[in-house]
Amino acid sequence: SVTVTNVNGCVNTDNMLVTVHPLPVAEAGAEQTICYGQSVTLTASGGIIYLWSNGNNFAGITVTPAITSGYTVTVTDNKGCVNTDSVTVTVNLLPIPFAGNDTAICNGSEITLQASGGTVYQWSPTTGLSNPFISNPVTNLSVITTYTVTVTDENNCSATDYITISINPLPVAEA
Repeated sequence: SVTVTNVNGCVNTDNMLVTVHPLPVAEAGAEQTICYGQSVTLTASGGIIYLWSNGNNFAGITVTPAITSGYTVTVTDNKGCVNTDSVTVTVNLLPIPFAGNDTAICNGSEITLQASGGTVYQWSPTTGLSNPFISNPVTNLSVITTYTVTVTDENNCSATDYITISINPLPVAEA
């Protein structure tokens, strides 16, 4: 409300209604954790126009950060009101698997494989292995074989390594 008096002493009043809209409830989504090399979709809500700190202007964006990164979204509602929210994508490094050095054994001999780098192991192929789900299975081979071990760490991130077992023939023995 405003009251105005002019130089002649005349007075007039005018009123104006000002409506204050609440800010939109900007939501960038839940914090995310991924393994190095993976992608994750971030989904914003709370408005009709979205602008992410990486320049994307969709509600949902897919990101593949190489390191732990923060993303901020600016949300605009249908009344032109603006608010922001942020989300962090934590990037866990991959384990460093080691299946051992390539080696050769005599035909019919056993060898204990020895992988390292994680907490869960899975060997492939499983042929000839005493247990494909441990770090150190025993194998008895008669043909050259390349084993792959997938190593998973405590963050549920996985990587693979390979080992080739060659087979040396037994000598010909003559008496």
